[in-house]
Amino acid sequence: TLFFREPVPVQDASFNPLRIVVTYEVETGADKTVAGGRATLFNDNESLTVGVTAVEDDTLAAPGTLLAADVTWKPTSHHTIKAELAGTQAELAAGTSNDQAWIVEHQFTSERVDTRVRVEETESGFGLAQQASDDQDIRLAQAGVRYRINDTVAVSGDTSRQQVPSTGNRRDLVESRVEYQQTDW
Repeated sequence: TLFFREPVPVQDASFNPLRIVVTYEVETGADKTVAGGRATLFNDNESLTVGVTAVEDDTLAAPGTLLAADVTWKPTSHHTIKAELAGTQAELAAGTSNDQAWIVEHQFTSERVDTRVRVEETESGFGLAQQASDDQDIRLAQAGVRYRINDTVAVSGDTSRQQVPSTGNRRDLVESRVEYQQTDW
């Protein structure tokens, strides 16, 4: 069990998702292997980045393979478009699982206004037995905007819908904030 001194927010003020990643080692199954690789290509001005990833997991939990591709395109200095698609094939006790996860996101940043729109889906069996159960079988759509009125005051609003396709359950969120920043507090 991990305990934190205060709640960890879902995203920072710039709409970047925040995650806690824990790395650990176990001795069980040490004779098995996990191998992976990534290749990334980008153009001269790095406005376009394309990557591919492959992981082969031969450990005891659920032997399987992950293949993924991602692209980031910055058509202007204000716009960033990201897309990711990944698929896993895992050998489970009940049989072979073939599942996918994907994300599409657009961000706009300027001197006064920042916006973000993100849509993602993770199928219930996606991953190599390392996905948290609350990160599986979800469909999530998010949108947010932040407007800087001046150097110290900004207003922002966010909305999201999270669905669980297998049950039809959903959670809707609408949030607004007024932010005040003072450098000499």
